[in-house]
Amino acid sequence: MRRLSFVVAVVAAGCASANIGAGSPPDGNPGGSDSLNAPPIDGADVDAALPIDAAVSVTLNESGSSAVAATQIACQDGTTSFTAENSYYRIFPLADSGITAPFHVTEVTFAVERATAGNGVSQPAQVKLGTYTGVLNAGTFAVSQITPLASATIQIPQNATLVTTPIAMFSPATLTIAPGTLLAAELFIPDGRPAGNIFYLGSNAGTETHPSYIRAPDCSVLSPTSYDTAVGTTPAVRILLTVTGTH
Repeated sequence: MRRLSFVVAVVAAGCASANIGAGSPPDGNPGGSDSLNAPPIDGADVDAALPIDAAVSVTLNESGSSAVAATQIACQDGTTSFTAENSYYRIFPLADSGITAPFHVTEVTFAVERATAGNGVSQPAQVKLGTYTGVLNAGTFAVSQITPLASATIQIPQNATLVTTPIAMFSPATLTIAPGTLLAAELFIPDGRPAGNIFYLGSNAGTETHPSYIRAPDCSVLSPTSYDTAVGTTPAVRILLTVTGTH
């Protein structure tokens, strides 16, 4: 049986980008405004515009930089470099972004350092969303502390550098999160060794407001564990994964 380990190497990332499904809606108010003529006041005609609520777009982002560094840290076959099963997590407190109303998820985006598919076309993955009930900033936590809410099965294109999954691709195809929630986002990469797949999630050594987590069963990381705990702080790994929505 081949030995699996976290391997650090410097290899140039791919140069293509991918948008899985439709693009992001533009920021701003998608609707218009209604008005009606108020009855005369003191003999004067007054046109009174009725106020409406405007949807505000917010991206939950815990990374200080969006640049992708060549760290290539994942659970992989030490001989072939094909990557084994890896799950990547971020926990987003909605309060950090000043969200005090229901948050409607519109898309999940992650950066890619390397995506090399054995078939030369694409490799499978899943994007999952849920609520987290564990301790914020814990070094490790149990998977059972995430209550699943929605998931999407996607294909990561060969040499992709950025992948966006709109909520329409999830099941269910709409997701509203209550304010005050800790939102968990997971990117699940299945065992790519049989197909000859290599995948490294985009990351860098910049700042982050809450830990990046990895779960890699074949490398004895059985529960989501912060990178600082799992592989140390050299190099630091801050994964690039965001969730966008409106409120």
